[in-house]
Amino acid sequence: MVGLADEPGIAFKIFSLLAKERINVDLILQSIGRNNTKDISFTVSIQDVERCKQLLDEHRDFLQFDHVDVNDKIAKVSIVGAGMVHNPGVAAKMFEALYNAGINISMISTSEIKVSVLVDINEADRAVQVIHDRFFHESAVTKNTKAAAVPCGTAAELSITPPAEGFGGKDSVKG
Repeated sequence: MVGLADEPGIAFKIFSLLAKERINVDLILQSIGRNNTKDISFTVSIQDVERCKQLLDEHRDFLQFDHVDVNDKIAKVSIVGAGMVHNPGVAAKMFEALYNAGINISMISTSEIKVSVLVDINEADRAVQVIHDRFFHESAVTKNTKAAAVPCGTAAELSITPPAEGFGGKDSVKG
């Protein structure tokens, strides 16, 4: 959503409206305000994209935004693990793998146990593979490890899960 009013309550209005319509929102990013406006980007299930856009357009005056841009050709690739909080440089390692493969990152979202990026849907499987190779081939823990693409909306969730104790030992990839 582009050109939202930069004032308290806007995020509440948007996401409570979507919740009332039972539209589940996954990744949410809000930009820093500029010229009294801000942008909010988020992902929803591919089945909800058109309904979500229509709902937002119907409430344009109430929500006070300029327009909605939709990109349904993206995938969300995530690395997940409790051990990440104690391993500095995990995000850099992921970004380096994507950079070396020439895969552009559209958006980034992080938490203490997860780093997610949005990439072009046509690059999703390759993104998972290069990230997998970067994390698991270095530690020679590759057998019994698989990468998979699982559709979950405007993004396909592809999660590489390092073990809770860091990056040694048994590793797994979840989809």
